[in-house]
Amino acid sequence: MRVLLLTILILVSFSQLMAQSPLSEKQWQEEKGQYDYTDEHLRPPPEPNKDEKKERNLPNISEPKTKFGGLRYIIMAVVGGGLLVLLFFMFSNTKFNRQVHASSAKLQFEEDIEERIHEVDLTDLLKQAIESEQYEQAVRFGFLILIKMLSERQLLKWAKEKTNWEYYDELNEYDVKQPFSQAILAFEYVRYGGQEVNANRYKEIDTLFNQVKTQIPVVEEV
Repeated sequence: MRVLLLTILILVSFSQLMAQSPLSEKQWQEEKGQYDYTDEHLRPPPEPNKDEKKERNLPNISEPKTKFGGLRYIIMAVVGGGLLVLLFFMFSNTKFNRQVHASSAKLQFEEDIEERIHEVDLTDLLKQAIESEQYEQAVRFGFLILIKMLSERQLLKWAKEKTNWEYYDELNEYDVKQPFSQAILAFEYVRYGGQEVNANRYKEIDTLFNQVKTQIPVVEEV
C-alpha cells in the first residue's frame, strides 16, 4: 500500500512538471520588446510616467517564471529515474514473493505426503519425478515406497516422527535389515547431505532399493 501511494505521488509531481510549458510566442515578443537591438539603444530611455513606474514595479503573478527552465528539466529527469527505480524494485519484490509462495507450497506438499504415505500414490509420483528428471525427488519417493511396503508387511510400525534408524532397529529380519541400512545411507546422503543425483547415480540408488524389495518376505493371506 505504501509503495502504491508513493508511486501515485511521484506520477502526480511528474505530470505537474510536464504541464509547465516554455515561453509562448506572445511572451517572447513581450520580453524581446523590452530591449532595443539598434544603435538607438545608446540614447537614454525616456523617463517613464508615474503609471508606468507602478506597472513595472508590480509583480507578474499571471505568468509562470521561466528563469529556471534548465533546472526544471533536471528535476524531471531525476523524478523519472526515481520512478523507474521504484518500479524495478516493485516488480522484483513481486517476483520474490511468488518464489517464496511457491517454496512454501512445495514444502506443504512434501509434508502432506509424509503424513499420508498409505493414501498417496507414491508409484505415480515416482514415475513423474523420473520423467521430469527430478532425481532427488525420485530418490525420496522411492525410499518412502520402501517404508510403506515394510509397514504393510508389518515388519515395522510407521510413524511420521520416527527416524529412519528407528525403523532399522525395528526390523528383525536380517535379510532385509542389511540392504535397508544401505538404502538409508544412500537416501540420507541425498536428502540431508545435499548430494546431487544424475540419471546414472539414480540407477545405482534404485538398485539398492530393489535389493530391499526382493528381501521383504511375502505375507501369506489367510
